[in-house]
Amino acid sequence: MDATPLISIVVPVYNAGSYLRSCMDSLIGQTLYDIEIICVLDCPTDGSDSVIEEYAAKDNRIVVIRNEEQLHVGESRNVGMRAARGQYIGFSDHDDFHSLDMYENLWALTDHGQKNVVFSSATYIENNKKVTINPCCCGSNNPTIET
Repeated sequence: MDATPLISIVVPVYNAGSYLRSCMDSLIGQTLYDIEIICVLDCPTDGSDSVIEEYAAKDNRIVVIRNEEQLHVGESRNVGMRAARGQYIGFSDHDDFHSLDMYENLWALTDHGQKNVVFSSATYIENNKKVTINPCCCGSNNPTIET
């Protein structure tokens, strides 16, 4: 990828197991194609590195960085940020999966590059209930609980 991408998505990877393919499929399938996906391999021992190499061989938007020693998630994110070329930086954990229009929607929220920071909502399952934290309640303890 030669052109500057709109968004660089940093994905620290360490022993991601069965979640990694879902994560990568949800990133490469984004409706906003103008992204780079920076996978920072943090010395995985479960074959996650092979999975990432497989995806990178098929999609030139994927950048693979190998840490020489295990740096853990925070410093691995920093490594990815230093390599990022996009106008914006997004983050994904290796066990996350995203709606396929997530980054297109986030790009639209920037007013096509006019805003500095935007946030997405997050959804997780807790006690068999779907919990969504909306951007409007970031920093508060008011999640929306759906059943």
